[in-house]
Amino acid sequence: MAIKSASSITNRRDRTTGNEAMRLQLIEATIESIAIYGFNKTTLNTVTQIANLSHGVVNFHFKSKNLLLLETMKFLVEEHLNHWLTGLDKAADSAEARLKALVTTDFDEHIASPKRLAVWFAYWGEVNNRPAYREIADSKDRQRRNVIKSLCRELTQCSDCEPVDTEVFSTNLEAIIDGLWLQILLAPNEMTTRKAKSNCLSFLASTFPKHFQKNI
Repeated sequence: MAIKSASSITNRRDRTTGNEAMRLQLIEATIESIAIYGFNKTTLNTVTQIANLSHGVVNFHFKSKNLLLLETMKFLVEEHLNHWLTGLDKAADSAEARLKALVTTDFDEHIASPKRLAVWFAYWGEVNNRPAYREIADSKDRQRRNVIKSLCRELTQCSDCEPVDTEVFSTNLEAIIDGLWLQILLAPNEMTTRKAKSNCLSFLASTFPKHFQKNI
């Protein structure tokens, strides 16, 4: 068996790193294009112009516009998933701290930036016509919803806590977050990320006053 030289291994690693960086560059350019031109007017031309890369590079990584759009949605979903999971990991062990972290990370400046939000809503407008988009979104939404319901159950275990319907609570919480995202996008001067966080914490306090009132 031939022994590969250290230089050949390094070169292959460098090529892999370079390919991954270029792929990410194209995805970020797609996000930029959707934010500027909208979903339907985003083309391989707009993406390559923003990325300052050739069509050959796009075709090497994604083969088609549909695949590029699909992979960009996967990237956004994974980015959001990793962001709130990291927030949970950094929070204290209590259900109160973890639920607060899960909610507030949704309004960090990168996640709730006007560009990211515009692209999120563009994709949501397509889910009914593109089953693959709905499947991607639903799988991660279920994971998040299950975490919220689990934390909700923990918060209602104290002897003098009011019972809370975990299904209703998780649905309402996600609807509030989505609505605040839309307000940030449409009226950023009126609804800041800081105000949105406060509004969400107020909802948590109204549902779990024994756990969250001190945080408002």
